[in-house]
Amino acid sequence: MAFDWWDSDVPQTVTNREAENRRQGQEDEIWWRASMLKRLGYDQKEALKRCLGNLVWGHEVTRSSPLTAKEVRAVVKNAYGR
Repeated sequence: MAFDWWDSDVPQTVTNREAENRRQGQEDEIWWRASMLKRLGYDQKEALKRCLGNLVWGHEVTRSSPLTAKEVRAVVKNAYGR
């Protein structure tokens, strides 16, 4: 018995949009977390350490984070700069 949905063709535009949405969502989450840590009185170095650790933990199984460590540093720096 064949299942049509098993091998569906997803248009490339949808795949690209999903990847960008995933990346933006991850960036927003890191910014929110760094902002919260700032309000709680943590210094930027500790916030960066926690955000990087959380990113590694969150993608432990897939090992495919949409953000690099350099990008995470920039997001944390942005959150502390405001």
